[in-house]
Order: sequence, then C-alpha cells, then structure tokens
Amino acid sequence: MCRRVHGLHPEHENIRDADDIATVWNQFCEFIKSNIGRQQVGVLVAWNGVTCDMRLIHKLCQAPNSIFELPTSIKYFMDPMSVIREYKGCKLNKKHSKIESYELGVV
Repeated sequence: MCRRVHGLHPEHENIRDADDIATVWNQFCEFIKSNIGRQQVGVLVAWNGVTCDMRLIHKLCQAPNSIFELPTSIKYFMDPMSVIREYKGCKLNKKHSKIESYELGVV
C-alpha cells in the first residue's frame, strides 16, 4: 500500500534513514503536550485513517507489554474522508460536487 500511495519501500532513504519508533513516538507525544493545553481535549485527524493510521496506532499502544501510550489529552479521532463520503449533506460529497474520487489529492 505505501509503495503504491507514497512510493515508499524498505530501501527508500526516508525509511532506511528514519528514526526508530521509540524516538518518533516520543517526538509525537512531545508535540501533543506542547500544543494541547491541560484543560483541552485533542482530536486526532487522519485522512482515511481508519484503514491505516489508527489501526497501527491502536496496535502499537495495545500490544502486550507495550511501552507506548496515546497521550491522554487525545480523546477523539476523526477521518475527514469518511465524513465527506458518508454525510450526504457535505458539500464535497459526490452528491453535491463533481469530484472523481475521495482520494486526498482529488479532494
């Protein structure tokens, strides 16, 4: 899937030279902490995230003996693609627009 969508493969420099998951996860958590106040609630937004991003994040955080936890300030998840596709009243829904598909590059 990544190869088709992003052109990434195991030998790609962005993969080969990437930081390990623990480093990336810590950077992600620090970003969340610095951008969501103590009394605020976060919404994780990922285009078509139900099929990829959120499934992987859930596996990462729920794996037995996992050292990773989703920051507690993130309470909700939203997939804009699902909103556009499922809610017929949305102006970007095919019912109201002439978009060819719900791919992010098209929308």
